Amino acid sequence: MANNIFGIKCNGVSICVSPISIDEDQTKFDYICNVLLENTSNGNGTYDVSIINEDYIQGMPVGKWKIKRARISYDWYRTWTYLTMEDENGIETKEIITDFQSGSVRGLNIESLTQTIISKAQEVARDYPNAKVCDAVMALNASKRDLGIPYLKSRLKEVLTKSDFEYLDFIEFFTSKISNHLKVYKDALELLDEEGDERNKIMRKQISAECKNVIAQLIEVLNK
Repeated sequence: MANNIFGIKCNGVSICVSPISIDEDQTKFDYICNVLLENTSNGNGTYDVSIINEDYIQGMPVGKWKIKRARISYDWYRTWTYLTMEDENGIETKEIITDFQSGSVRGLNIESLTQTIISKAQEVARDYPNAKVCDAVMALNASKRDLGIPYLKSRLKEVLTKSDFEYLDFIEFFTSKISNHLKVYKDALELLDEEGDERNKIMRKQISAECKNVIAQLIEVLNK
């Protein structure tokens, strides 16, 4: 898998990413994105995604935010893209998972994966007032994924045929997962309530509805 080069043009709130060759005139682009294979071993690898301007300054502004770093990781079965942003106060986010795909490493589409990084950066700039709020909501999303509701449902069916001790162990594990998720949820709500940004009010309604839906699904697991 060769290294890849992309030219980036920015116009207002629009960003266009185009694959280019090493021989192409780069002066017509606002930024150049180099996607370089850092390491590879036995079907596993990482690409460094670096966006620089003509002065070799790394990072690209997106609204009041800035893309700081990005990377693509893969193995034989999955591909992840990651992004780190910086808000207008110079505070960096924790690493954000921008995309997760299943599939063979042989089907890796670097152009498409790079586009997802740029799209996620635009989403962050649009939806989040600062890095602290972004991190809190991303942590909530990760907690929701970690709940593994499909697994809990299948596991419950299994333990119902086992001993009382195994069933009680499952209930303890189940309630622990709920408790952890609710703590992350409360932390996110408290932070959103502290901030006066209008986007936070919209986000608060969204995550409140999502959390209630998650809890309803978990209650459904126990009622079956």
